[in-house]
Amino acid sequence: MKHDPRTVRRARELRQNLAPAEKILWKNLRSRNFADLKFRRQYEIEPYIADFYCAAAKVIVELDGQTHFGADSKDRRRQTELEKRGFKVLRFWNSQIYEQLESVLKNIWNECDARIRELELEKKAQADRQRQPLTPDSLRSLGPLPGGERDCAIEILFSDECLLAINKPAGFTVHDAPGMSISVMRLLREQHGLSDLTPIHRLDKDASGVLLFAKTKAAASALQRKWETVEKTYVALCENAPPQKSGTIDAPILEHQTGKPERLENALKYFRKTHPKIKLPPLPPPKTSSVHPAGRPSQTRYRVLEQFMTPRGTWSLLEVSPQQGRMHQIRVHLSYLGCALAIDPLYGKKEIADLPALTRVPLHAAKLVITHRGKTLTFDAPLAQDISRAIEDLKIASRMTGQLPG
Repeated sequence: MKHDPRTVRRARELRQNLAPAEKILWKNLRSRNFADLKFRRQYEIEPYIADFYCAAAKVIVELDGQTHFGADSKDRRRQTELEKRGFKVLRFWNSQIYEQLESVLKNIWNECDARIRELELEKKAQADRQRQPLTPDSLRSLGPLPGGERDCAIEILFSDECLLAINKPAGFTVHDAPGMSISVMRLLREQHGLSDLTPIHRLDKDASGVLLFAKTKAAASALQRKWETVEKTYVALCENAPPQKSGTIDAPILEHQTGKPERLENALKYFRKTHPKIKLPPLPPPKTSSVHPAGRPSQTRYRVLEQFMTPRGTWSLLEVSPQQGRMHQIRVHLSYLGCALAIDPLYGKKEIADLPALTRVPLHAAKLVITHRGKTLTFDAPLAQDISRAIEDLKIASRMTGQLPG
């Protein structure tokens, strides 16, 4: 996650100047000396800095000295906030480290052991819920999909021994996820008996359209290596209109993927090294991307398919083709162009009252063209119903103002 530079600097200072009691405890916890558990010292958990932290158990160990006398209410607020976020906080006085170290270590071990078992049971329970068969009642309990009634049928566009292409409905994550959400992977297992699939690319939960899977590791490696040569065509319903009927958005994109923090760190290090005199603008928030000078080269081609002039403003239906596969590339580039998707909680508006048929990001993967076994294969997915209804509503509104779609 993104850390405040001030917190990072303060944590670094604290690591270099441990208190005597902290040095004693750290000697016992460091380098997996303690029951092979990995602890970190002075670890940033925004907006706080934990004295010691074990990620495997989500346990925080805090040492309190004289500075904590009279600070009970402040410590309680901090502990309550951390526990709400799923952490277990253990507090000890410095005097306990000096006089009862063995008892303190035993207490830490017991808590870490119990927490690890608890987290493993929780993970197993989530996996069991994912394996439970879907029923009409369980589907109804999840509410309607962005496009209307919850219809979980997955349309298969192509299948052979190496490759699977489907028409992904909006409202489903691609991978299995904790909790009660239903993934495309789970639907494919239950509806078609397909397992051990590897997604070749990503579609956001609320995006729809062509999604490609490999059935073997060799096929996955081959397709991922040449993914940037694949012809990818999306349809996007946007607010406003581009300055030209067609063009290329050429702007570097910096990705803040919390699962790959080294990618962001390496990008920033390289930029500072090659541009030492340029001040970096703010970073994108965690799990988002932005146009940023430290980003990787990114291009997205677009073409205006239709344009709608309504009493509430201008709307455009665009055909877009990303030349790379950056996280949220289309959404970021369209927002940068001034034509954000009609609904986009991250890069545009959260909702549009004028388009009641539309309740999700109106982005549809319409076509993929790949070379497979020496042949060119084209996969087409018809436009999702909710986007089609929104387009019809805009056409009606345009006619009412005397403006025909462009």
